[in-house]
Amino acid sequence: MAVTRRIGNLTIHFLGGDAERLAGMFDGAYSNSRTLRRDMDDTSRSHRNIYIGSALGDLEDQPNYGEARFDPDSQLMRESP
Repeated sequence: MAVTRRIGNLTIHFLGGDAERLAGMFDGAYSNSRTLRRDMDDTSRSHRNIYIGSALGDLEDQPNYGEARFDPDSQLMRESP
């Protein structure tokens, strides 16, 4: 499943089984935080797509995934959401 949001030229892609929930969480944070709105506006000047999933498996089929160099065995990946 995929849900998208547009901010200027930026498209945020929420992916996986939790896509609706993730998009809803983003919507709440975006509407309540001037800092997040400002940061997303800044990000939209230099990026066109952001991919968000609740697990690495949600992202594996996305463009340039291999270039991100995620180490699924790292402590950060094992202990972080």
